[in-house]
Amino acid sequence: MGQSGAALAMVWRISMKSGNGSLRQDVGLALRGRDTIGILMGVGLQFAVALLMAPFIEIFFSDVDAQQQVADVAESTSDAGGRLVLVVLFVVVAPFIEEVIFRGAMLSWLARKMSIRLAVVVQAAAFALVHLIDPDAILAVVSLFLLGIALGWAAQRRGSLSLPIFLHAGVNLTAVVVLFWGDEIVDRLEEAPEGVAALGRLFGLS
Repeated sequence: MGQSGAALAMVWRISMKSGNGSLRQDVGLALRGRDTIGILMGVGLQFAVALLMAPFIEIFFSDVDAQQQVADVAESTSDAGGRLVLVVLFVVVAPFIEEVIFRGAMLSWLARKMSIRLAVVVQAAAFALVHLIDPDAILAVVSLFLLGIALGWAAQRRGSLSLPIFLHAGVNLTAVVVLFWGDEIVDRLEEAPEGVAALGRLFGLS
């Protein structure tokens, strides 16, 4: 999170020195009330990507037991105050910062160097690969790439970061719910078909 904050500060500084001095104008930073529906859409997007990836995970990573560091943090946080802080960080702060960096600054810069379609793909790849700072995130890289494509497409279509931010918040909210109530979910997944059970491994639950 500290690295993301530093990157956001760098984007703001570049905007002040080389841009218009306004993140709204330079990277499309804006929030619109109508785009809050993106939270529900993000929940759906998360499950759609997870269902799409489940067969792949089951076939190629069925014997991999990798739990991301964020899952370790969630499991070690049991008090209400600590969980509230994590919810704010993952559902509010992280989507805001990452959208400014990837769908704002990076996508805007790439779009000036190449076709918009290629720019969306490149920023999505960067978004996925940067998560490998946590080696255990390897299972989620393809899913993150697909999410990056969807978020980049939304940013391009809307011409602002409003919808992508809310979509990202919905995606992360789904993950937080899974992490906090993972044990109960695992109990149900153990009774589910293998394809459905594979969804748990996307979140390091089984």
